[in-house]
Amino acid sequence: MTKLPQCQSGTVAILASGPSLAPEDVAYCRGKATVIAVNDAVLLAPWADVLYSSDPGWWQKHKWMRDFAGVRVMVDPVRSHKPLKPPVEDHGVLVLRQTGKDGIEFSPDGLRTAINSGGAAINLAVHMGAKRIVLLGYDMGRLHGRSHFHDTGPTPSYSAYDVFIRLIGTMAAPLAEAGIAVVNCSRLSALKCFPRMPLAEALPARMAVAS
Repeated sequence: MTKLPQCQSGTVAILASGPSLAPEDVAYCRGKATVIAVNDAVLLAPWADVLYSSDPGWWQKHKWMRDFAGVRVMVDPVRSHKPLKPPVEDHGVLVLRQTGKDGIEFSPDGLRTAINSGGAAINLAVHMGAKRIVLLGYDMGRLHGRSHFHDTGPTPSYSAYDVFIRLIGTMAAPLAEAGIAVVNCSRLSALKCFPRMPLAEALPARMAVAS
């Protein structure tokens, strides 16, 4: 049975696919944290420990991701009325229960989603034993007309970004109460519920993941 890797260093870096996600920032994270790649961020981090997407359509489109060496995870889309189809069930994707859209789910078999993959990945990091979560690519808005670093995929409306920001905001208090620190190292971000920090400060160059 597929199991989530546990973070040995205490730090999980999450690479979301906002337009400010930079290849050099992604490369900098390697070896300094356990890494979750969200959706197409895996194109910049094929070495990531975990690949996460909430979107069944993304998994269908990216069937070749069955060769990803790390652990692949999604949330059961039952609440979105999008039934699972092969190859998701047939090729080792770990499917967690969808238990709501706000707050944090602490039961390891479920996720709160914030109705976006970046939000759900924050909850996923909790299950991996994170005591500190570093966010990259959490723009929550457009940059030079782009909504993703790869300039493809559906473009959320500005009202959708507002919803994503509000729902991720509901995660801040339970994370703090659990003693889990979150820092937003995205180069640009409309997400204000977590403190901002330069990436080099959040992940010092001397920092390394314990083997």
